[in-house]
Amino acid sequence: MAYQSQLQPYIGIGAGEYSDNNSSDGIAILILLLSLAGNVLCIVWAFKAKSALQHYALMEFKFELKMNAFYTFLFSVFYITYCINAMPEALQKHNIIHGSRPLSEERHAE
Repeated sequence: MAYQSQLQPYIGIGAGEYSDNNSSDGIAILILLLSLAGNVLCIVWAFKAKSALQHYALMEFKFELKMNAFYTFLFSVFYITYCINAMPEALQKHNIIHGSRPLSEERHAE
């Protein structure tokens, strides 16, 4: 009989009689939903930033900044930062390929 009384608290927990278990499940679900919503918002922001960065490069520097949609989805903020840092090199490459003058020379010529 002493052995059965020692197991009684563990049997109650396994059968779902523990009252704090339901509240911790609710908190876990809430945290999961908030985390999912945050991740979705981060991905949406990354695609909006991608579009804005491409528009800026086209209007300001007159070249098309090519960005990979898969990398934008996978790495989001880190890929956007990489593209911002790589933009001067992409502009130099564009100028070499298309034979145009650097933007600073064009502004001084006007």
